[in-house]
Amino acid sequence: MYPSRLVAAAAIVLLQAGDGAFAFIARSSAAAAAGQPALKKVPLIRSPVSTMSGGDQHTEVIVVGSCNTDLMTYTSRLPSRGETITGSRFETHNGGKGANQAVMARRMGVGVAMVACLGDDSYGTDYVKSLCDDGIDCGSVRRDAGAATGVAQICVEEADGSEGGGGGGNFIVIVPGANYLLSPEDVATATNRLKDAKIIMCQSEVRPEATLAALERGRAAGMTTIFNPAPAQADLPDRYLELSDILCPNETELALLCKGDIDPEDDESVIAGARELLARGAKNVVVTLGSNGCMLVSSTSEGYQRFPADKVIATDTVGAGDAFLGSLGAYLARGMALEDAIGKAVRVASVTVTRAGAQPSYPQGGDLPPDLHLPQY
Repeated sequence: MYPSRLVAAAAIVLLQAGDGAFAFIARSSAAAAAGQPALKKVPLIRSPVSTMSGGDQHTEVIVVGSCNTDLMTYTSRLPSRGETITGSRFETHNGGKGANQAVMARRMGVGVAMVACLGDDSYGTDYVKSLCDDGIDCGSVRRDAGAATGVAQICVEEADGSEGGGGGGNFIVIVPGANYLLSPEDVATATNRLKDAKIIMCQSEVRPEATLAALERGRAAGMTTIFNPAPAQADLPDRYLELSDILCPNETELALLCKGDIDPEDDESVIAGARELLARGAKNVVVTLGSNGCMLVSSTSEGYQRFPADKVIATDTVGAGDAFLGSLGAYLARGMALEDAIGKAVRVASVTVTRAGAQPSYPQGGDLPPDLHLPQY
């Protein structure tokens, strides 16, 4: 709904058609006498702040991060460099690590607020509607008329149908677009509004300053901070680790952060990398290891814990790590111990790889086995 305005004492009539809004401004009598048309059509720039909300539920989890439209191509195998191959199908889905984690947490049953920036385009409009349909608070989702909504081009290798067999691999190219316009000020406004949340989660698909602001403000407010350093950067400042109650890289990201080779099949290799990150300030490091589950290494313990994944036939692994993180945040928001929450979140992620897509593969919490349901208040 666009407000009525007066410009130079002329009446304005506002009309909206599709994604466009226009003001028809009545010209002055002098202009009319000069033979100019009675009304002048002027395009309006939509307000950058969305006030849409997916509901009035109490926010337990804040997710600060990316929203991308996933452009997905499925093939029998991934192409080699410079090679052109024929795919079997093409699909468009909502994605982005931030939104994926938010959607998974919400479907588990907790109240979730998304803090993000989308373009003022059709992708952005569809995305906000989808988040609201999932029941996510979108009061801190900003629309920017000067940028396009982020997109991710994803090529997925289709599974060969055997347990533990080939398939399900992917490569991804991201064009951040409006994601990189999310600012520390946006984060500050959101966290002030949502200061009673228990968990704040962020990734590395938005501006570093916005991610750092999320960690700083979450820590100051007493929230549990969860940082997924993806995409990873080798020169990540230690400040990000110091502000992370839970740092959650995969094995590739762990290797980049530690500037060394990590063998996901070798526990000692993973432990050594995780302990390097603990020494740089992280409180707990949870390393996701794909079909091998994940590992927890904590600053409060000399040992480590391994959490195996359920053995399933993987159809599509896109978004599985985000499903793990979203469900982990949901379990923690309901007061579950970290070790118990990790063990359950690994199993939730195993469910999602048996289905195609990221968000489309995420189940409703009530559809999971009873022992994976959220604790109730």
